[in-house]
Amino acid sequence: MKKWVLIIILILIVVFAGGLFLMHWGIKNMGNLETSVKIKEESYVKLDLSESIPEKSSYSFEGFTFRKGPNFLDLLTSIKNAGEDSRIKGIILEPGACAVSMSQAEEILNSLAEFKANGKEIIAFLESVSLRSLHLTSVADKVYLVPTGSAIMPGFNIEGLFLKNAMDKLGVSWNVIQMGKYKGAMEIFTDDTFTAPTREVYNSILDDLMANLLSHMEAINPDYDREKINAAMDKAILNGQELVKMGFVDSLLYYREFKEMLELDEEKNLVSMKDYISSTQSKKGGDKKVAILYALGGIHTGKSESSPFGGRQSIGSATLSRGILEAAEDDEIEAIIMRVESGGGSALASDIIWDAMNKAREKKPVVVTMGGVAASGGYYISMAADSILADPSSITGSIGVIFGQPNLKGLYNKLGITKQSISRGKHAGMFSDYKNLSTEERGILTAYLEEIYNDFVSKAAADREMAYEDLEVLAQGRVWTGNQAAELKLIDRTGGFMDAINVAKKLIGVPLQEKIKLVEFPKKKGGFQFKFNLGIKTWMRGFIFNPDQQDILNLLWETSLYPENEPLALMPYRFRF
Repeated sequence: MKKWVLIIILILIVVFAGGLFLMHWGIKNMGNLETSVKIKEESYVKLDLSESIPEKSSYSFEGFTFRKGPNFLDLLTSIKNAGEDSRIKGIILEPGACAVSMSQAEEILNSLAEFKANGKEIIAFLESVSLRSLHLTSVADKVYLVPTGSAIMPGFNIEGLFLKNAMDKLGVSWNVIQMGKYKGAMEIFTDDTFTAPTREVYNSILDDLMANLLSHMEAINPDYDREKINAAMDKAILNGQELVKMGFVDSLLYYREFKEMLELDEEKNLVSMKDYISSTQSKKGGDKKVAILYALGGIHTGKSESSPFGGRQSIGSATLSRGILEAAEDDEIEAIIMRVESGGGSALASDIIWDAMNKAREKKPVVVTMGGVAASGGYYISMAADSILADPSSITGSIGVIFGQPNLKGLYNKLGITKQSISRGKHAGMFSDYKNLSTEERGILTAYLEEIYNDFVSKAAADREMAYEDLEVLAQGRVWTGNQAAELKLIDRTGGFMDAINVAKKLIGVPLQEKIKLVEFPKKKGGFQFKFNLGIKTWMRGFIFNPDQQDILNLLWETSLYPENEPLALMPYRFRF
């Protein structure tokens, strides 16, 4: 018996040791293995946008190695490379369900327009049409649609969910203090309709987003004039024949016929964008090194986290500020670029990151590129940069602070629950969920929030080289589109990730046509921690929960990262188009 036990233990030790070796080897060789795909002459690259494109790369275990998946910057860079690649004849654009965000669609479309300017062709194939896929296919030389395909494109719509009446029925009231007329994050609980300031902001954003979409499509393709697009939106739903008649689609074909017409073959002349990225990713950049940092998700103190529910990351002030300062101290790094996609979070954590940005700026140029959202705390951590760029449809600003605390006494009473407290200190129970704030306590908190708000506005004014009074008018917790922010000087200009790289080149004296080497900061985690995150968190991603459930769970997870009773520099709204 003992003999068999020893044999089993020995086998387990060997298996465990082998696993450790494979994991170590995989991490050591992470992403170093080139793809076996050979790019042939006269090839087309298939650009499928039916799945979301992460801003930051994730990793998968393939062939006994951890392989780095492509991210959004890889996609943009590869479109540019394909435009200069003599083997590539064109791009087959397949928007599919078009899972990319509005700001990503703008950047992809601009990259495709540059690709086309190199004499390459872009051919689009659609199974259905949405306003976003129509936006993307405006760059195509030819557009084909499945015969039974249709367009559902009624336009932009914002709906608000209000819980005030439900709160009243439950006996729940709210203690809310907001610094800024438009900082209405708690209106979902305190109102039963849009307030006038919120309605003003929403109308302004919708007007600007619609105008930007129409002008962008018209600039890319004059045939997509705004009158025709408005007419299509007024119809709301159009069949394939109507789309052909209006000039949005050239012909109706099944995908089989489409491939036969263009003589497309995965074995001969059709390569996926993922494989094309892999085949060109290992090519070395220039001599100059520029740091890339990603600020994605809610902002909180401590270390950055990844959601156990998948699809969401957080910005820990300790992790991000360490990465910023590491890049600043690295003598090989010439400049720093930070990609920001965040609706904010902890005001304290945002200030810690802002300080690191200021310190880094003393040593080398710092450029911020804003993604779909970089507002409130997301704007706070961006404003110290030498240059700030945002996509025209980015949501930014929201310079303000808010505090919200529920009084659950009425709910407890309905449930037959009572609470009693024994305190030392006049205001020891001010954060209790069993009472409203007293007048004195409200005054204390208001003074505290005013101090944070004034500090936020003062720093923003100094960073943007504006008078406090001029900046404060633009603050008030109000969100702006990238277009509006550029006009108001809250950012330096509109532009995407590739534009930010060009700005960094200019700041360090590198010609625009010359390549630079991008180095990601902060440095990678150790192997065991990396393995745990990969094994547990990616397994749960999209496996247990549908996207809507995942969004709700991620929001709850993100909220749990903020310290209790801490004032937040958090955007009042979440947009999904």
